[in-house]
Amino acid sequence: MLLIFDLDDTLYDCSDQLQEQKLPLNEIKAFLGAKEILNRQDFKKILVSAGETEFQHQKLAALGLKDCFAEIHICSTNEEKKQCFQKIVQDHPDPQTFVVGNRLDSEIRYGKELGLRTIYLKHGKYKDLRAKDRYEIPDYTITKLKQLEQLLCKQ
Repeated sequence: MLLIFDLDDTLYDCSDQLQEQKLPLNEIKAFLGAKEILNRQDFKKILVSAGETEFQHQKLAALGLKDCFAEIHICSTNEEKKQCFQKIVQDHPDPQTFVVGNRLDSEIRYGKELGLRTIYLKHGKYKDLRAKDRYEIPDYTITKLKQLEQLLCKQ
């Protein structure tokens, strides 16, 4: 099994912790259950995140998650994520590939367009987005990252 994760508002609460610099970077915390899921050895984990490269790596270090991924891809824009997903699927073919993200209009859309299964974490500033078409309808919806572990046990 291969899991492709987003970072902001998927593995930690970016909307509440970092928006408008509510907390210093060294005080941000991963979601409950994030480290347990990411430390599991029974599936491969790859991170694909959009943002400024150095800042995204600083967040991962502050969260203690940097060593949890087989690969880390930082894209300049959300649109580049689809290209990253394509390359990952080519380099790591696995019929059980899931994209885990908090945005219907990027992670979920790109995963669905590539025929991947998708898990939508309905959280953060994009939680009220509505699906514009079938590519923005996730296979699974969770409201807390901790629920991902239960979902993966059923696969």
